[in-house]
Amino acid sequence: MDERVRQERLRRRAELGTLSSWHRREESNVAESSRVYRAFGLLRVDGTDRTPDEVAHSIADTVRSSARTALRKAIPHDRN
Repeated sequence: MDERVRQERLRRRAELGTLSSWHRREESNVAESSRVYRAFGLLRVDGTDRTPDEVAHSIADTVRSSARTALRKAIPHDRN
């Protein structure tokens, strides 16, 4: 994730009063969290201005897209 985008999201949440204590606690651990996400191939999901239902749909769409990509790579195609 682009650090500038992350900082902008945090700024907006602070302005709106929606910056949770979780966000404040995580701030000192961002580098470690990013390392762990990369190590396990985890994807971040932007929940900014989204309802829980919208976040869930975004996750489902990402999983479906990844599965389609993996399936296309796994199935040999007849190129003739």
